[in-house]
Amino acid sequence: MKLFTKVRRRLLDDGRLKRYLVYAAGEIILVVIGIFIALQLNAWKADVKDRELERTYLRNLRDDLILQIEIIDEQIAYEASKSVLADSAMTCFLSACPLDVLEPMLADVGRLASRKTFLANEPTFNDLVSSGNMALIRDMKVKAELMRYHQDLELQTTVINTNNRLIIDQQFGQSIIENVIGFSLNDGHEVDTNKVLTGEERYRLRTLLRMRKRISELHRERCTTLKAHTGKVLAVLNEAIGPGTREE
Repeated sequence: MKLFTKVRRRLLDDGRLKRYLVYAAGEIILVVIGIFIALQLNAWKADVKDRELERTYLRNLRDDLILQIEIIDEQIAYEASKSVLADSAMTCFLSACPLDVLEPMLADVGRLASRKTFLANEPTFNDLVSSGNMALIRDMKVKAELMRYHQDLELQTTVINTNNRLIIDQQFGQSIIENVIGFSLNDGHEVDTNKVLTGEERYRLRTLLRMRKRISELHRERCTTLKAHTGKVLAVLNEAIGPGTREE
């Protein structure tokens, strides 16, 4: 800068105004070029940082989906066990097995009166939305798939957990608690196996067992469809992340 100042002063002292103006213009151009290069360098650094953050988000989204598949598999296995138990209870009921064998299938902890809350594993997606960082995802296909998938995930989660609350808890479970089937205890405080269920009680029992099995079948169908959708989005993410990074 001192050198530039000396040159400007010498040109003015010599009275060479035209050459001074040319020199001053050139100096301004150099300053503008320097500023432009600095801005470009900062933009490049910011872009590198954004791209690395994008890759981190994509890897975290992939990890969330892998865990979501595990959650779905657990839900499918749980619902399958309830369907099998409902079938066993129906077979027992139709074959007029002792009531002390049938009653635990319906009422004991972990049996047909219980259910499993379905969980949506979406911490990374929620962070992207709440922080405004969804804009970091450049691939519009990835972004569109993520939005569609999480709408589907929210829908299935709502349906399954609403069925759990309104049908299994409030209808099936409450019916068992209120003993609409008509179980009774003998003098030894055990289920009275000599009692004969009335036609009305038998109808209620059959209706409850059919309803309980149907709910588990419905949940299995929804989870199976959701698992396929999860796998599709997982493939899209793996493609976006690129080769050589799937085990990171």
